Amino acid sequence: MNATASEPSYADFDDYRHNQRIVVILRWYLLVGWAVVNHWAAPWNQSLLYVDLIALALVVLNARLHLKLRRGEPVGRATAVVMSLFDVIAITAGIAITNRFTNSFFIMYYPALVGLALVTGSRSMSMIFVTAVTGAYASISIFMAPGLVLDNADDRRLVTRIFVMYIVVLLANLIIRAERAKRAEAVEAERARASENLELVTASQEERLRAAEQRFRIRREIHDGLAQSLYGLSLNIESIAAQAESSGAVEVGGRLAKLIPVARNALLETRHYMLDLSPMLSEQGDIRSALENLAAEFQNISDIEVDLNITNLNIDGEQVAGPGDAGEQISLQPEVATQICRIIQEALANVLRHSGASKVTVNMEHRPTGITVSIEDNGRGFDSANVSGGFGLGHIASRAEELGGKFEVITSDGAGTRILIELPPQPPQKEVTAK
Repeated sequence: MNATASEPSYADFDDYRHNQRIVVILRWYLLVGWAVVNHWAAPWNQSLLYVDLIALALVVLNARLHLKLRRGEPVGRATAVVMSLFDVIAITAGIAITNRFTNSFFIMYYPALVGLALVTGSRSMSMIFVTAVTGAYASISIFMAPGLVLDNADDRRLVTRIFVMYIVVLLANLIIRAERAKRAEAVEAERARASENLELVTASQEERLRAAEQRFRIRREIHDGLAQSLYGLSLNIESIAAQAESSGAVEVGGRLAKLIPVARNALLETRHYMLDLSPMLSEQGDIRSALENLAAEFQNISDIEVDLNITNLNIDGEQVAGPGDAGEQISLQPEVATQICRIIQEALANVLRHSGASKVTVNMEHRPTGITVSIEDNGRGFDSANVSGGFGLGHIASRAEELGGKFEVITSDGAGTRILIELPPQPPQKEVTAK
């Protein structure tokens, strides 16, 4: 079982770094303890030299394994087994070439057997290992000179040491089995949660997909049906009005001419409903393209000239510099850009419905203090003191407030209308890096 990139390291049951930390630390303590005990006021001889060389080999191997653990590298089963087997072989050789039974080097058997028990996890294999080790140790102690001295109770000490070896292995085996069982339960619970979360995400995505498909069908029906009918109606009204005027039916032509802005407004509102059925920037790509398309569509439908100016705004990594600007860049989040598009859309609709203007100027500028949006027409204007929340201004004000901005209407009778929105600095769009 191998842990994937999305799974924690403990989910890999073939990675033994977690239990090898225990063995490495225990091996260090016992190596230091053995060195102190065997070199404390002890005469130097050839046997001690051989044992020191074996201990030095253990130090080098343990240091290499310790460094690997510090780096967070995985430890495979083969590495763990080889290290523990080397412990056993080194200890057995050290005991055989020294004073055998009286050599305290036997204490190194304990971390070696613990290491084997932690690696195997199998009780039968652990018992086989400890039986082989205790058999070798008993054979050396009994048959190699000077052998056991029964008067000194060496036989009892031998049995005690062997008994402790079995106890150590048995306890280590119980610990590793319990630890692996807990790890297995944790991995299974995590996978169950991941599966549940995946099902929830999938269901949510499917629901959004169904909603998007439904909106697309409604939008297509509006486009192919109502919008086309309104467009044809608007053209026919204009054509009949022109014919009536040219044929001398001035009164009829005048009445028809009054229907032209009504038809255009109905067509523009229908187009707005179509846009509301899908995210503003989903098809346009960015706020600049969305506003350019919005202005062009409004101009085509209304015959009102639109002058669009976007200053100091960075779109898709393109640097846009304005007067006095040294190249300051900003890229808006889609939610903020969509709200700004909706504000301008609503303001243009107001121009068509109420202003009687022939031209409208839309300015959008990024400054250190925030973003300023201005929509100004040359229409008839109105008395702002007598208007509260009408002409769609309430919708514009609420959208500006959602962005933490300010909304102001500057107008008077016969002087046109200027809608000014000042937004605070907006958080930039987060860049997504490929992995």
